[in-house]
Amino acid sequence: MLRPGEVDSVDKLQPGQGCHRPRGLDQGCRLARAEDGTLYKRSESCTHIGCHVHWNSLERCWDCPCHGSHFAVDGTALNGPAVSPLTSDSYEH
Repeated sequence: MLRPGEVDSVDKLQPGQGCHRPRGLDQGCRLARAEDGTLYKRSESCTHIGCHVHWNSLERCWDCPCHGSHFAVDGTALNGPAVSPLTSDSYEH
């Protein structure tokens, strides 16, 4: 059963959307498709202290609920306290 913000197929992810792709019990990765169609697979852990980021569909970026860091579709840190980008994820769909 999928929770809100999860997808069962990467093919359903449209440009400008991001989601959580479950892989097991409570682990997964974050997927986002840029406006040009590029798919980015990133770790779900914020590089500040490891909280799980969530997709902000209004601003089209990843938000960390713990301290307010924001990350671009490609994982680049936009504002802190995180300064490092989200790490790439080796998830295969």
